[in-house]
Parts: sequence; structure tokens; C-alpha cells
Amino acid sequence: MTADRTYRRQLRELRMVRQRRQSALSLTETMLSVSLCMPLVLGATNLLCQSIAEQALSHQRLLMEQNTQFALNAIARVVELAGHNDPLSATPRLAEPRLRGWDDATLAARTDIASGKSGPGLSGSDVLIVNFMSSATATAHALNCAGIPVPLAAASTVGKAAEEQGYSVFYVARGPDGESELRCKYRTVTGWDSEALVQGVESFQVLYGLDRDADGQPDQFLRAGAISDEISLGASGASLWNQVVALKIALLMCGTQRLQQVAVPTRWDLFGAEYSALYAKDDRGTMLTSDNFPAHRRHRLRRSYEQLIFLRNPARGAALG
Repeated sequence: MTADRTYRRQLRELRMVRQRRQSALSLTETMLSVSLCMPLVLGATNLLCQSIAEQALSHQRLLMEQNTQFALNAIARVVELAGHNDPLSATPRLAEPRLRGWDDATLAARTDIASGKSGPGLSGSDVLIVNFMSSATATAHALNCAGIPVPLAAASTVGKAAEEQGYSVFYVARGPDGESELRCKYRTVTGWDSEALVQGVESFQVLYGLDRDADGQPDQFLRAGAISDEISLGASGASLWNQVVALKIALLMCGTQRLQQVAVPTRWDLFGAEYSALYAKDDRGTMLTSDNFPAHRRHRLRRSYEQLIFLRNPARGAALG
């Protein structure tokens, strides 16, 4: 009996040793297992990186769409006020065109716009100047581009004293962090001020739709410089600007993050390829490529947007002649 128990004990110990040996892997088996699993690990890692990149791209697109909509709505709201005056006033008091502009220009934040441009525009961006007034009998004030109520024009006010406070000026400048931004410049009681509306606007372009046959529809869209050229050849400045009945606004928007794993366009035709082929040489900023931006900003998401805006208020040519 003693020998039998001893034999059984030894048999159990032998089985336990065999089990322990079978639970461990040799170095060769380990390396083989790793090599077989590595494609799965790399594939999963690649999918994770793609998912993160797509999520970042979707986030950038969403921000860009929101910023674009905000900018275009702000511009449209002010452009639709161009030339606004007191509808009950028998004598229009606006002494300047309801809107005008400059090609390839930027402005200083607090200097009078009568001083003109302060330099070339960022990426060829334009300047748009809109002129309007609140009325003496209005129940609600008109708002300038910064959303600030424009003071009502007193009944005795004549000329620029009232209309200057209705100026709204759009242009592009560098913000404190170096990012380009669409800015709003406006007249206050004591002078001029400027506020940032939205970041990520790298080019702001404007074409002016002239109604030459007085049918209320634009017959030709020209840049501000082309209108100035006609004025220099003898056309009346006020009457020519007052033929503008619509604007084409184009924005090149830029994301805020570098996208390393996403293919991005390398050329943008803000008014279309046909316009670029004919006029991009003279209208800087309407056709841009990646080479127009610094190397550290090239691999960002960019997209161009365009909107047509019609003016609502009739031009007051009699007051401007």
C-alpha cells in the first residue's frame, strides 16, 4: 500500500511538471506569435489614426462652415443697408455713394478712411465701404457692421455730420495671434474704431455688379480698380458707383490646425477658373495657390465660398451729382 501511494504521488508530480512546461512558450514560439499578430496591431493602429484624422477634418469643416456663414451674413446685412436714409425725408442727406471699395488693400484700425489704404491687402484682399444712415423717425436704430446702433440723424443735420456714423467698412488684417481675420471698421462719435468679426478669412474679394441700362439687373461685374479706371477716363465717380445694384462676395477660408494626413487642394479660384484665366493677373487674390502662404501654413484645410448680394435701397443720384 505504501509503494502504491508513493507511485501515485510521483505520477501526479510528473503530470504537474508536464503541465507547467506546456504553459510556457519558447523564444521561437513567442517571436512567431508576435510576427503573426503584428499586422493586426498595425492595421488597428492605422484605422485609429485615420479615424482621428477624419474626426479632426470633420471638426475643421464644421468650424469653417460656421465661420463662413457668420461672415457672409454680417456682410449681407450691412450691404442691404447701403444707401438707407429717412424714407420721410424730402431731401436725401447722403452726400457720398452708398458703397465703394478698393482692390488689394488693408486699413489701419483707427485712422480715418479718408486717409486711404494703409498697405496692400493680405493675399490680395479688398476693402468694402458701405454708407447708410438711421432715420430721424425710425423706431429702431440701424446697426453698423459691429452690431452697434447708429445714432439717429437729427432733423437739422445736413451732410457728413450724420452720414459718417453710418459707415461700415470690411477688410482683412492680422490678428494679435498672427491669424488673418475679417475686420469691421466703423465711425463712432469721437473717431474710428475696428473690431474682429471672424478668424480664418485669408482672402476677401468683391466684384461690383453695374446696371448700365437701368433695368435693375447687373449687366457687368467689375472689380473696384476697373471702376476707378473708368472714372479716371472721365466717368462721374458718384453716378458710376450708384450703378452698382449687386455684389459678388468671395471668401477663402482657412482651418486652424495643420492636417498632416489629409490631402488638401493646392489652388483656389475664388470667382471660378474662367474669371481667373481672364483677370487674376490684374485682380490679385482671386486665384491663390499653396505657394502664396508660408510653409508652416500650407498644409491646412482651405475652401472658397461665394455669395451674390443685391442692394435694396435705390441710389440717390440727384443728391450725389
